[in-house]
Amino acid sequence: MRLGALRGFLAPVADRSALLPAGETERVRRLPVSRRLTHTSGRWLAHHALASIGCSCPSIGVGPQGEPDWPAGIVGSIAHTADLAIATVAPTATHVGIGVDIEQQNRAEPDTHPLLFTDREREIHRDRDLTLLFSAKEAFYKLYRPLAGRFLDFLDVEIDLVDDRTGTLRLRPIGTYPLMDILPQAQAHFLQFDGHWIVAIALPAATGWAWR
Repeated sequence: MRLGALRGFLAPVADRSALLPAGETERVRRLPVSRRLTHTSGRWLAHHALASIGCSCPSIGVGPQGEPDWPAGIVGSIAHTADLAIATVAPTATHVGIGVDIEQQNRAEPDTHPLLFTDREREIHRDRDLTLLFSAKEAFYKLYRPLAGRFLDFLDVEIDLVDDRTGTLRLRPIGTYPLMDILPQAQAHFLQFDGHWIVAIALPAATGWAWR
């Protein structure tokens, strides 16, 4: 995946422990096997993505919520299913935030739809796999939380347009929350790959938003 200065790498989930820096390898030794596979795959891809933009990083730390602690001057995001992992990064000179998500298609079960999607979303996208909308919301929340310092509910954002021709989405806020004015500037792209939806949402630095 390549959107301007943003770089994204995708690979099957496997145990990549031996390919990580020593500090990260030690950190994952006691993880359950399934968690070790997804975690090391994501971190391994993140190192590839960092190298692709010229960032030499001896180790990627772990934040208070278990999120990647990116090097100074870098924003990024990691996601995975049981089968595939993806990592995206960009320099803060070009982007102030990134969120990425990957989901197996048709994962969003009908009985969960009222909890995940607004009435309007369920109406205008009634002929679509709503897992795509779920993935877009997950990607946006990964972009939003580091910037705003708070979580959102699934019904706090609405996807009111999906353009299959360009592979883009449009999101709008439901309610008033900090920094929701960034939504019109966020660039949301999606694609299908091997039975999965992949969504990347990025906020370019050109919008004029800056870390406070």
